[in-house]
Amino acid sequence: MSVFVDSNIPMYVAGGKHENQEPARRFLDRARDLLCDTAGISARDAVHAAVMLNHEVEWIATFDAGFDRVRGLRRLKVA
Repeated sequence: MSVFVDSNIPMYVAGGKHENQEPARRFLDRARDLLCDTAGISARDAVHAAVMLNHEVEWIATFDAGFDRVRGLRRLKVA
């Protein structure tokens, strides 16, 4: 199953009290673990990396070297 993560998921986590805040927080727990365990990765990159790892996607094409720090991912350096 492929899942696109809408930007409203992290927005509910960061925002004020709302009925979707707790389910969104639970959903992002996989990204939280990456964020805490990987120095120098941004919250946005942690969400992308979590989705990739969950779906066994190994390669990412990006200029963002932060993905080099994520165990299990390989960056295709765009030149």
